[in-house]
Amino acid sequence: MYKRYITIGRMRTNKVITFIVNPAAGHGRSLAAIPIIRRLMDESGRPYTMLETATPGHAGELAQQAAAHGAEIVVSVGGDGTVQELASGLVNTGAALAVIPCGSGNDFVHSLHPRMKKVSGFEARITQYVTLLLNNAPTAIDAVRMNDQYFFNIGSIGIDAEIVVYATRLKRDFRGAAYLLSTLRNIFTYKPKKAKLIVDGQEIEKRLSLCAVSNGSFYGGGFKISPSADMSDGKITLCVIDALNRVMFCLLFPFVVFRAHTKLKQVSYINCTHVAMEYTGVLPVNLDGNIYKLKAPLNFEIIPGGLKVIK
Repeated sequence: MYKRYITIGRMRTNKVITFIVNPAAGHGRSLAAIPIIRRLMDESGRPYTMLETATPGHAGELAQQAAAHGAEIVVSVGGDGTVQELASGLVNTGAALAVIPCGSGNDFVHSLHPRMKKVSGFEARITQYVTLLLNNAPTAIDAVRMNDQYFFNIGSIGIDAEIVVYATRLKRDFRGAAYLLSTLRNIFTYKPKKAKLIVDGQEIEKRLSLCAVSNGSFYGGGFKISPSADMSDGKITLCVIDALNRVMFCLLFPFVVFRAHTKLKQVSYINCTHVAMEYTGVLPVNLDGNIYKLKAPLNFEIIPGGLKVIK
């Protein structure tokens, strides 16, 4: 069961805002945000509730319940994994998603607000996002359905998903260095995967280092893998990186940091509405930072305007 932190603020309107907090996100940052949110919401006079997730997947259940009970805005207080779970429960409900980023990567909000002015200080950042959700009107962005699941930023297979898998094992001992250590390991151990892609009916067979199904631009803690991706254009931006040798693997990540990877001959982009992936065995699949180990086929389909958000 979830814990209800706050039942309701001062009643000036019946348009309730529901905050869903993942207490495990951001090494305590989500919990530290609560008193700041409470103060700002009480000052605003807007009615609100605040709920806490108890288990993985719980955010989606709470979001569906909030939408069914008339919440106008449902707010994710956590990281990218929390956003994916929570937003999946809001697709086609009419309730809008807002995000107060408290995770380690926060790539969804980077993709959603690419030109948002950065402010320094934890309280200032929380205030910035609460002010945004109180003052901005909902707008629609696309969602992507992968088999029976949704994601909203980037889904992928390849070396990036392998990096996340190994980094998860290292986080307890190495915390912030886990992703760097995992990247260094995978540069020397990753073997490109043979896969068949069916893109809007056209078949492509390749040995892949990485294949990113992009709705947004940023992932991996700020890597802009698909610079031209637009969350509201009704299109998937497919980024395909062919098999690379060890030298090119070493160069790939600096190239991505400086956004020069788009000029590499091994990197191609396709705008489409449907992608099917076929491969042998079980592979880790990244959906907005959550990892799933899945067998093929994977079917990706754009859902134009499937999610209302506060931008």
